[in-house]
Amino acid sequence: FLALLFQRVSGVVLPEIIIMSALFSTQGLLAFFNISIKLTTIVLPGFLLAVGVGFSVHILSIFYVELQKGNSREDAIATAMAHSGLAVVLTALTTAASLFTFAFSDLTAIGDLGMFGALGVILALVYTILLLPAFVALVPISQKPGGFQEKKSKTMDAVLLGIARVSMGNPWKIMFATLILFLISIYFTCQLTYSHNILNWIPKGEKIHDHVAFIDKELGGSVVLEVILDFYQPQGKGIQSSGRNQIKDPLVLEKIQTVIQELGTYDKDGIRAGKVFSINEILMEVNQSLYNNDPMFYALAETGNAVSQELLLFENSGSKDLERLVDAGYGKTRISIKIPWTDAIYLAPFIDHVQTLFEREFSGQAQVIITGIPAILARSIPASLHSMAKSYVMAFIVITLLMIVHVGSVKIGCLSMISNLLPILMTTGIMGMLDIRLDMSTIMIGSIAIGIVVDDTLHFMYNFRKFYEQTGDAQQAVEQTMLGTGRALLLTSLILSSGFFILMTASLSLMVVFGALTGMTILLALAADFIVNPALMCLVTRRETHRISPNKGN
Repeated sequence: FLALLFQRVSGVVLPEIIIMSALFSTQGLLAFFNISIKLTTIVLPGFLLAVGVGFSVHILSIFYVELQKGNSREDAIATAMAHSGLAVVLTALTTAASLFTFAFSDLTAIGDLGMFGALGVILALVYTILLLPAFVALVPISQKPGGFQEKKSKTMDAVLLGIARVSMGNPWKIMFATLILFLISIYFTCQLTYSHNILNWIPKGEKIHDHVAFIDKELGGSVVLEVILDFYQPQGKGIQSSGRNQIKDPLVLEKIQTVIQELGTYDKDGIRAGKVFSINEILMEVNQSLYNNDPMFYALAETGNAVSQELLLFENSGSKDLERLVDAGYGKTRISIKIPWTDAIYLAPFIDHVQTLFEREFSGQAQVIITGIPAILARSIPASLHSMAKSYVMAFIVITLLMIVHVGSVKIGCLSMISNLLPILMTTGIMGMLDIRLDMSTIMIGSIAIGIVVDDTLHFMYNFRKFYEQTGDAQQAVEQTMLGTGRALLLTSLILSSGFFILMTASLSLMVVFGALTGMTILLALAADFIVNPALMCLVTRRETHRISPNKGN
């Protein structure tokens, strides 16, 4: 797309150099600080692609226009930097600041995204400001007779001006339609549900689906929830000895068996205790073997001496299974509960149920510890949702404040957030309407969308404010903004959306959904900047325009 839109080798190579420099430097920082690549930080290349291309295209689009006018390369790049340089710096700082709010997340995976995403943006800015003018001075770049600007600008200008005039000619209709879109998007966004099921990311034809289903059905479950009963009570620096041999107490074993039997009745959201492994199974099997394997004697011994003798008998058999279930002092034991593979959002109620049963039986007697893969998933998924929601709120507060500072107006800065929020809300609304659930992949779309949407809006508002202060006419300021910054926004949006739409060819469904939704968000952000912002600026500055325009006309 860079080649198609710029029709120059330099228009392809120079942005790629900036992108790759920022990407490799950021990945190098990850390695330097020994931060591994995670499901969250894997979006960094796509995000830095968006930022790096945006910075370069905003400057190069003006540079090539000036070059075609007959200006020297030095004058052309100076004009481009004067026109877009400050806006690029401001957008970089805003994007980095909004991403940095994620660094304070409760989850390190999201914190890493915020920290190194912000560093990557700053690196992309540094490379753009330092390397791009240097390369322009060194690389042979000539004027093209009837080149890019002359061939493409008339059609592009006509389209951009047409959109601006329709928007400014019908500002109230545009804002009413925007309000309706907001309400519809909010309604469907409220229908969103959360999900985290890695198995659903894999194509249905893969054999892993059948294998997991077989294990769940025939072998009682494919994942294991671990419960630790710790009868040792800490006392100072040592361990109180009263917890020793508690596992041999028939009353303790009966309580464990009571919980196991109650777990067998749980069947909700596809979760059931398919098989439970504990010291009880060993003791009951030994007891049965002492009575010629009569099934009637598959039960726990009634006295402590009998339990001790059965454990001694089992230890002398040479089996090592006992070591995996109890400690040497018989004061700590594990109960392993096999459950079917299911969506992580359904795990928390089951884990709470397990915790309640064991606490009921062993409260004040033993510490109940729930662990294992299901416990980790049940803890991390709600934490990630809470952390991301908190980070997004912080990001929008920071963005609003920075937008006010950058455009120099509280009113315009606050109103500009309409075009920042609308595309993201529309995307989440579409997700709710199509029953696309929020998971660890789709929730990352917001982090990229914030950077892209804010950049586009800030470029538009910054240039509009500059032209409006020069002319005092909102319509003229919008048209000049569309003919300058609008071109760059259109180019970057086409490039970026196509880059993310490529991910729809991936085999994993999470990448397909991620690419489709991110690409769509970019185009919605472009539409909001081209349609909503001109109408909004027309309404905001109507009094000033009416006051100044008669003088200009006379």
